[in-house]
Amino acid sequence: MPLGYEYKRYFIILQEEDKGYEMTAGKIPTGYVKIEIKKNRVKTGGFIQNMKSDTRSQYKLILLAPGKKLALDIGLFRMDGTGRGEFNAEFDSDNVLNSNLSIDEFTGALVVSGSGIPLVGYTGRDSIQWRDWYGKKKEEPVIEERVEEE
Repeated sequence: MPLGYEYKRYFIILQEEDKGYEMTAGKIPTGYVKIEIKKNRVKTGGFIQNMKSDTRSQYKLILLAPGKKLALDIGLFRMDGTGRGEFNAEFDSDNVLNSNLSIDEFTGALVVSGSGIPLVGYTGRDSIQWRDWYGKKKEEPVIEERVEEE
């Protein structure tokens, strides 16, 4: 007899993308994002390590939905003084943070600091061509206004 609800847990392993964010030389920044789906709720947890950790360093977790070319800002990592950071959030699995998308459509994750991308990861073996569309604003139609001279 089925339980009547879904339970699934998977990890997105984060690996270094942009250089220059390591806490100490020779220690490459790494981390993971854990996504746990139970009933209609998603618990997301993240951990990063060997990251620069000073007063100016802030790291955001971004989930990627490549099918819709959507990057969703989930929130900030809480950093300690040793280069480690944690993140936790909970939201609806069928409408992730009012995006009208299911959690299944988000197959990648970025850790963003300012304009840099220290870490990136994907749910499968295949990478996502996110640089083609991430951070680019959609072009709005240009409306020309004519001013008639009197």
